[in-house]
Amino acid sequence: LFVKATGSRKPQDNGWGRGARPVINVSWKDAMNYAAWLSEQTGFKYRLPTEAEWEYACRAGTQTPFSTGEFINTEQANFNGSLDYGSKTQIGDYRKQTTEVGHFAANPFGLYDMHGNVWEWTASTYSENYNGEELRCFDEKIDTYRMLRGGSWINTKRSLRSASRIRRDANDSADFIGFRLARDV
Repeated sequence: LFVKATGSRKPQDNGWGRGARPVINVSWKDAMNYAAWLSEQTGFKYRLPTEAEWEYACRAGTQTPFSTGEFINTEQANFNGSLDYGSKTQIGDYRKQTTEVGHFAANPFGLYDMHGNVWEWTASTYSENYNGEELRCFDEKIDTYRMLRGGSWINTKRSLRSASRIRRDANDSADFIGFRLARDV
């Protein structure tokens, strides 16, 4: 509906399908434009979560590296399970693409795919160390590095830790990047 209503380009799905799969190949700006459009259509305020909000939702009340505990496996999340922290032995599946949302169990807050599947854009700008930027939501459309969280289908489990984070240019898009929206209440 967004693509049709706005004349925006339809993101590539790599032939993996759409439907219940996460949207991929979208930039931070694409995600921001979608959130603004959805807010206008529904009358609710949708936005990208801050890094701090994202991590809180991912941890879901836990203090372990993963909401699943000290460990995570390919029966709990979609990631590159072929190698583990430099190990040369097979440890799990490597699906080599996204999976449908809901394929794995939800975390204790009822949220799916907080670990793996796709890296998710946040509203936060890049800061090497936590200095307060992770708490702020930047709506202005400035060109800068933005933070992604969650790890993806292409990463090993180290990148899936609740605290794992990477930065990318706001214009970047890739088949391992998507987004999740927050709604203000």
